Amino acid sequence: MNILKRRASLIATISFLALAQSCETVEEAGTPVESVSRDAETVDRTSGPGVDNADNTPTVMSSDRQTMDRLNTGPEPPEHKTPGQVNRSETDNAEGTPTVTLVDQKIIDRLNTGPEPPERETSGREDASVKDSALLATPTNTTVAPAEAEFDIASLYTRVTVKGIPVIENPNCGIAPADIRITVFNPDRIRGHIVVDLYNHVKEDFLDPEKAILRIITRVTGEETTLCVPVDNTGDYAFALYHDRNSNEKLDKNFLGMPSERFALSNNPDYGMRTPDFEKVVFTVPPGGVEQRIRLMSSGDVISGKRG
Repeated sequence: MNILKRRASLIATISFLALAQSCETVEEAGTPVESVSRDAETVDRTSGPGVDNADNTPTVMSSDRQTMDRLNTGPEPPEHKTPGQVNRSETDNAEGTPTVTLVDQKIIDRLNTGPEPPERETSGREDASVKDSALLATPTNTTVAPAEAEFDIASLYTRVTVKGIPVIENPNCGIAPADIRITVFNPDRIRGHIVVDLYNHVKEDFLDPEKAILRIITRVTGEETTLCVPVDNTGDYAFALYHDRNSNEKLDKNFLGMPSERFALSNNPDYGMRTPDFEKVVFTVPPGGVEQRIRLMSSGDVISGKRG
């Protein structure tokens, strides 16, 4: 009886060793383990007399089902690694300590965009261009006198006639570099206006209604009316004036073609049956201006030979 028990135990030990060796061989060669396990079971069940051991319990040698499936299907695919995840099947070192791989998002952004520009150093020194700009913007105590503006007589114009003559109405004295200050007396009535046409030094232009360079219109204020003719340059001038009683801005004449309104010329020349010579009426305006006192004349005064 003891001999049978020992024999059964020996057979079981031999079967276990043979099964283990078969599993290792199959794992290396890639042979499915399940068929080998079935063969081992068959060998174990058929080995020895009667299959059962001394305790009457069947001896069944089988592998773990999960182990056989893993051996049959090959190694499991590697899991998808995420930043900061530990891959224990690949990254464990020799000491068994897991190696953790961490990926910083800032490092990834810096690798994609390139190195950051260096910060500007501001401590202890200033940009030379900024310093120069500050020096240029620094106010100084030097006072620069404004340039003296040139007189523009056109700024005094009130209007321009249809013939292109500029008009100044009721001008003040002393607003131009030089003035021709005229005092007119002997009006026949205290009403209307005094109209003055100014001419330049050109003889042929005198008394031409389209060649006057300036017209002054001033209201009659009494037996004497003072007015100023502003000029922007000194030099030679001449003028003709009249008393515009009805303010129609023209010298009215009678049916004989003689003036019906009083008139006068610069320098109060002698009047006759013809116009005085230009040399009798021209005058010079020096710096600071000039004054003239003019008597108004009627056509009857001219015929009678009265002097201005």
